[in-house]
Amino acid sequence: AHEVATMKIFTELFLLKNHEITVIAPEQVLNYESIDPNYYAKVKYSYFSNIDINRSDTLTKNFVSKYQETFLIAPDRYAFMASDVANFFVTKLVRHGRGFSNCLRDVEKYHGRSGVYSFVNKPSYARNSFSNSATYIFTLQEDFTMRKIYPKDTIIAEEEN
Repeated sequence: AHEVATMKIFTELFLLKNHEITVIAPEQVLNYESIDPNYYAKVKYSYFSNIDINRSDTLTKNFVSKYQETFLIAPDRYAFMASDVANFFVTKLVRHGRGFSNCLRDVEKYHGRSGVYSFVNKPSYARNSFSNSATYIFTLQEDFTMRKIYPKDTIIAEEEN
């Protein structure tokens, strides 16, 4: 039902010749087989995610290699997230026990394999509750690859002495 409705929207937007349109939708829309790839390009299809895996990072490459050796398949997004949980959250839980939520107050961001976790605690949240406010937006390029457009990566150059 969702695929049919999405196809209808893409078809109608595709007909708008003189308008520049960007459609932001869930990543799963890319799996719809009934949508012509040209439709995605015409509407500058973009998707949002809480995951941004840096596959060129050496630690990530090592993780992928070890994962493939162990499980004989490539890690999916959940494997990267599980790795972050094991490396960060479980370590904090073991170290702080019942005071686990207090340790997060001291951490603004955690740079994990599945992206950056940015912890937020608001008065309206339940006691000792946090949310991950990190969000990424990826957009389809002309060569049909996806490129992160938000947030823009900043490169910090080392000062020359």
